[in-house]
Amino acid sequence: MPFRDPQAKARTSFDPLARFFELEAAFESRRGFGGDRVPLRLAAANLVLAPGEAEPLVLAIEDFGARLGEGAAWYAQQSSSLNLLIAAVLIEHGDEPEPFVAEVGRVRELMREHRVRHHITYETLAILVLRTRGQLEPISDARVARFAAVYAAMKGQHRWLTGREDYPACAFFVDQPGAPEHHAKRANAVYQALRKRASLWFGDPLQTASNMLALSPLEPNELAERFAHLAAALHTAGAKVRMSEYDEVALLCFLARPTEHIVATLIHYRDAIAERLPRMSKAYAFSLAANLACVRMLGDDDVLGPLADVKMLLDMQTIIAARAAAAAAAGAA
Repeated sequence: MPFRDPQAKARTSFDPLARFFELEAAFESRRGFGGDRVPLRLAAANLVLAPGEAEPLVLAIEDFGARLGEGAAWYAQQSSSLNLLIAAVLIEHGDEPEPFVAEVGRVRELMREHRVRHHITYETLAILVLRTRGQLEPISDARVARFAAVYAAMKGQHRWLTGREDYPACAFFVDQPGAPEHHAKRANAVYQALRKRASLWFGDPLQTASNMLALSPLEPNELAERFAHLAAALHTAGAKVRMSEYDEVALLCFLARPTEHIVATLIHYRDAIAERLPRMSKAYAFSLAANLACVRMLGDDDVLGPLADVKMLLDMQTIIAARAAAAAAAGAA
């Protein structure tokens, strides 16, 4: 049975912020000296809809991760922080370690047949998307072929920007109706509209946001207006929207709430998290608050629930890459 409980959001007494702090405390109690708080807090934000007591849930995730590691060579090749989040996503969707490990191995072979370039982390995240969106059924060769076609179409629109970090986004388009070229052109139209109407800087962060927004049925210009309106309201409330926040705002655009309500909720979450948790910057608190708000409001959506999951995983991948770059720079100095 999936751990995510869509009925939680319908309970008037449910307090997502209190639930987040409860889960964060449970993870913190088991962190150990020198353990990384970042993935634990991201996991806590992503699990607010999970039913049951916090301590047993955290123990279940630890056990799940250990079982993943027993059967997967790729598990050891990735950061332990990212692996913890993968375990959290799988357990909330009701998956089991052994079938997922087997599916990753099988589908990676299919990806090689369809000439998808190797990257263990982004391949795993794409397979995670395909598996959770497919109700945990085996991923067919036809879906892998369509995944490869979507990536090729995306590459045709943005040759230099499109890379293996876009695999998860391409996986979301696999089950969308329409030709791969249609989705690639639509994502590019959103990209161009965001540049013009929302005055965003071009580059990878903008492409990530555009790919997310292209899943919406709204027209590109309407999406860009929605993004610009949200960004302006956040700025007025004291939250700057930098390139690193483009994907956060893109996900917030899917929330069927008035802008004022979204911004007020986000700022409330951000300030409460920054005040309660030690050594927490407002920028990182903003990211956690966005994840918390989106999981809270999108958790029972078949498309957007998994999108919020993978958004969290990509956040962690970005953090890992930034840390590695900083360590390399320090070593060179």
